[in-house]
Amino acid sequence: MKISKIFNPPGVRDADHYEVRLNTIGTAARIIILACALSIFLPYYITSIVVGVAGLTFCILPGTRDKIFIHKGAFTLALFTLVTAVVSVVHKNYMGLLRTGVFAAMMVIFFVARALATKIFYERLLDLICAGGTVSSIGAVIELILHKGDRFYRSSALFVNPNFFGAAIMLTILICAYKAVVRNKNAKLFYFVAIVNAAGLYACGSMALWGVLFIGILILLLLNHEYRLLAIFFGVAATVLVTIVLVPQLIPRLNEISATTENRVIIWEFAIEQIKKAPVFGRGFFSYRFLYYQLSPGRPEIYKAALAHNILLDCMLSHGIVGTALIGIFMGQFVKTVFECHDGLKSRGDSYVITTFIAAVAGSCAFYGMIDTTLIWVQNGMILLFIASGIGVDERRLRHKQHAERARTDKTE
Repeated sequence: MKISKIFNPPGVRDADHYEVRLNTIGTAARIIILACALSIFLPYYITSIVVGVAGLTFCILPGTRDKIFIHKGAFTLALFTLVTAVVSVVHKNYMGLLRTGVFAAMMVIFFVARALATKIFYERLLDLICAGGTVSSIGAVIELILHKGDRFYRSSALFVNPNFFGAAIMLTILICAYKAVVRNKNAKLFYFVAIVNAAGLYACGSMALWGVLFIGILILLLLNHEYRLLAIFFGVAATVLVTIVLVPQLIPRLNEISATTENRVIIWEFAIEQIKKAPVFGRGFFSYRFLYYQLSPGRPEIYKAALAHNILLDCMLSHGIVGTALIGIFMGQFVKTVFECHDGLKSRGDSYVITTFIAAVAGSCAFYGMIDTTLIWVQNGMILLFIASGIGVDERRLRHKQHAERARTDKTE
């Protein structure tokens, strides 16, 4: 069987009943994208290498290179990358410079995945992420069982930090919720996958991520008017909440909420202090980590962390006003595209679930970004970008319908 038939089986069409033929480079690009998805739940340095090689490959191949700058915001991000690289060199923040290269590769992969997106391929990409999350969750549960003597142990699977692992699993469960909304033929399987990943989320010991997950699923179900699923969801959430109230020992870290909050306040105060010293351009990616190792020998009160635990503070600290503004411009352009696709498809009576899924993930992540920044880590960032790449499916579907409408109008005239 030809590889292209795996991605576009004979007789199988996308939701709007048209196919996108794959050439050799397009097929190779999709295999590379799947390889990137497969690497997400491996150690971060492997993910970074795979992503870096994939991004460089896409920049070299003519069949993928020309798909990068066709999207709104691509030039904005190119300027952001250039500015951040220069700033990192000026401040000798070489870890930040390396992260800039990985970021550029991540965005290249996102733009190519978005350009090549079809409903079939998008669903299979999400399936692969769910498979990776499930295997990691099983490993995390086993890890927790092996450390059952330590009530406060937090599993991290192959991630460097339990919070990083938990964020990836939270996104995986949101994908399962999306599968339930689109009435995937394997919906029962994804319910099972969601349960296994919920066990993995519990094993990581993060309390905030449960709230983030609740918000994401709530937004998704409300936007799609899934009131039956919403009632079931509220029932499950209420059962879990009552269980925690009756048996608080199930969440050993509940007593640590106060201390955790205090630590975050210390981190935020230091970040604000340092933002004032380089407000225009910042110091490049991972500025908090860079400054900690630079200043902590003489200031032991600085709390050790890789990031600033607040997405806005971390962005201002790392990229200053200029970099934050460029990221804001790109985000604004992307949000506008999501709304245009949503409204365009809805007004034509077509499915718009992917846009609501992206909106639900964005809403929950915006909330989580106020207290943590683990979602910008390379592994979690790739999951977010792969989810966001689904907008390419709806962009193509909307263009197809608009072209068909114009053709009918021209024929009538």
